[in-house]
Amino acid sequence: DLGCALKEQYEQLGKLDYLDETIIACGRALDLCPLGHHSRFRALNDLAIALWTRYGHLGVMEDLEKAIPLHVEALDLCPPGHLDMYMFLGNSALALQSRYEKLGEVKDLEQAVTYYEQALDLCDPTPSAELDRCLNNLGTALQNRYLELGDVEDLKRAVDYHGQALELCLPGHPNSFGSLVNLANALQTMFEQNGEMKDLEKAISCCEQALDLCPTNHPGKSACLNNLANSLQARYDQLGQIADLEKVIATNEQAMTMHPPDHILTSGSLNNLANALHSRYDQLGEMEDLERAISCHEKALNLHPAGHPDRSMSLNNLANALRTRYRHLGEIGDLEKTIVCHQEALELCPLGHHFRSISLHNLSSALQSRYDWLGDIQDLESSINYRKEALDSFPEGHPHRASTLNNLGNSFYSLYLKFENEEDLWRAITYHKRAAHVTSDLPNRLIGAKQWAIKAHVQGYTSTIPAYTLALELLQQHLALLPSITSQQKLIEKSSYLSLDAAAFAISLEEPETAIEFLEQGRSILWSKIQGYRQSIVDISEMAPHLAKEFQAVSSQLENNATSDGMDLTAQRALSEKWTVLLGEIRKLDGFSDFLKATSFNNLKLASAGGPVIMVNISNWGSDAIV
Repeated sequence: DLGCALKEQYEQLGKLDYLDETIIACGRALDLCPLGHHSRFRALNDLAIALWTRYGHLGVMEDLEKAIPLHVEALDLCPPGHLDMYMFLGNSALALQSRYEKLGEVKDLEQAVTYYEQALDLCDPTPSAELDRCLNNLGTALQNRYLELGDVEDLKRAVDYHGQALELCLPGHPNSFGSLVNLANALQTMFEQNGEMKDLEKAISCCEQALDLCPTNHPGKSACLNNLANSLQARYDQLGQIADLEKVIATNEQAMTMHPPDHILTSGSLNNLANALHSRYDQLGEMEDLERAISCHEKALNLHPAGHPDRSMSLNNLANALRTRYRHLGEIGDLEKTIVCHQEALELCPLGHHFRSISLHNLSSALQSRYDWLGDIQDLESSINYRKEALDSFPEGHPHRASTLNNLGNSFYSLYLKFENEEDLWRAITYHKRAAHVTSDLPNRLIGAKQWAIKAHVQGYTSTIPAYTLALELLQQHLALLPSITSQQKLIEKSSYLSLDAAAFAISLEEPETAIEFLEQGRSILWSKIQGYRQSIVDISEMAPHLAKEFQAVSSQLENNATSDGMDLTAQRALSEKWTVLLGEIRKLDGFSDFLKATSFNNLKLASAGGPVIMVNISNWGSDAIV
C-alpha cells in the first residue's frame, strides 16, 4: 500500500525521490511474500512496474533488466482465469518492447506481440480504457514488427487496431489524442509502403485533430507536431505545394520551442526542420536555407553519438544536404564528406535492416557524382553494385522501385558513354523501360519513359515510338493528378520537348502522319486538362444527359479549385479521380472513344481542305517542315 501511494505521488508531482521510495517499499513487500505466498505475484508486478517506470525516466538499463524477469515470474504465478491476467500480460509486453527499442532484439518484439495478443483476447470487449490501451499497444508493436520484418499484414492489422481504439473514444475524449496519434503514425507508414495518397491525407487529418485536443503544456504535443510535420513534408514531396512546406517549417520550429536543446525529442525536430529547409532551398534556391539545413543536421548528429539507433538516419540526412551544397558550389570537400557519412551510415545498417536500402541508394548516388567529377571507374562500378542491391530489397509495387530502376539506367548510360559498349546502352534503356511500367510512383514512371525515349532515340531503336507514346500518355495522367494550373505548367515546362523530339524521330522514319499526331498531342495536352473542363458536351447530353451533367459539374469544380487559393487537396484528388472515371464512361459511348484524346491524322488532315497546312517542328534533333 505504501508503494502504491508513493507511486501515485510520483505520478502527480513527477519527483524522482518518490519513485525511488516506491521501489524500496515494493522490494520490502516482495521480501515479505516468500514462494507460495498468495500475494507474491502482485508484489512482483508492482516492483517490476516501478523499475520499468524509473527506466523510462533515467534510461538505466539495469532497471529494465531487473523488471523483465519479475514480470515473467508474476505471469507464471498468476492464477489461471485471474481477472487481472490481461493487465499482467500487457505490463510484461511493455517491458519487452522497451528492451527491443533499446537493443533491437526482434525476439523481444515477437514475445511482446504474443503477450499483447493474449491480453487482448482476455480483455473485456466492453469499451473501456483498458481495451483502448490493449488495442493501441498491440497496434504499435505490430507496426514495429512490420518495420523489422516487412510483413504488410502486420501493418494492416496495426491500422485496424488503432482505428478500433479510436472508435471507442467519444469525440473530445482524453484518450482520443493517443489513438489519433497512433493511427496517424500507422497510416503514414502505410503510405510509405504503398504510396496511396488517401492514407497520407488521413494521417494529416488525424494529426490535426489530435493537436486540436492537445493543450499547450501537454507532454505529447511536440511529438504530435513532429508527426504532422513529417506527413505534410511527404505531401509536399508528392504534390509540390509550397504552402505545405511553409507549414512544415513553422510546425517544426514550434516543436523545437517546447524542449531544451539536448532533449531527446529535439533531435527529431532538428532533423525535420533541416529536411524542410532543404526542400525550400530546392524550390526557391535561397542559399541561407541550405546552410541552415546543414547546421541543423550537424546539431542533430551530435545528439546521436555512436551506438544511438538514429545515428544512421542523421548521417544520411547530413550527407544529402552536403551533397546539395556540393552541386551548388562545386566544392569537392563537400562530396568527400558526403561519401564518408553515407559509408558510416551503411555500416550501421546490416543486411535486413529497414534503412539499409536508403543508405544503399544514397551512397550509390554520391559515388556516381564523384565518378562524374573525377572519372574513377571504380566509383561507377561500386555505384552500380549498391544500386542493384537496393533494387533487390524493393519488391514489385514498392514506391521506391521506379526511382532505383531509373538510377540504374543512368549508371549504365554512364558506362556506355565511357566505353561505347552498346550492350551498356541496351541495359540502360531496359532499366528505364522497366521503371516506366511499374505499378506505382507516377512521377518516376514518367521519368523512366522519357529517359527510355531519349536513349532509344540515340541509336534509332524500334522501341523509340512506343517510348514517346507512353511518355506522353503518362504526362497526361500526371497532369490530371496535379492540383493546380501552376503545378501543371511547371511539369509541362520540363517535358515540352517530348512531342517535338517524338515528331522528329517519326520524320526520320518517313512517317510524317505519326509526326503530325505527336505534334498535335503535345500542343493540346495541357489544354485538354484546362480547356477540357469547359469542353462542349452538347452532343453527349443528347445521348447520356445524366452523365453529361455530372461530368460538367465535376469539371467546373476542378477548374474552380485549380485557380483558387487554399484548396482542399483531399477533395481535389477525389474530384480528379471521379473526373477520370466519368471520362472513361463517356469514351464508352458510341462515337466518343477519342473524347479529349489526341486527334488522329485522318481528322487533322480535314483542316487542309481549303489549302495547304504547314507544320514547323524545331527539336533537339533538327528542324523540319511538314506540308
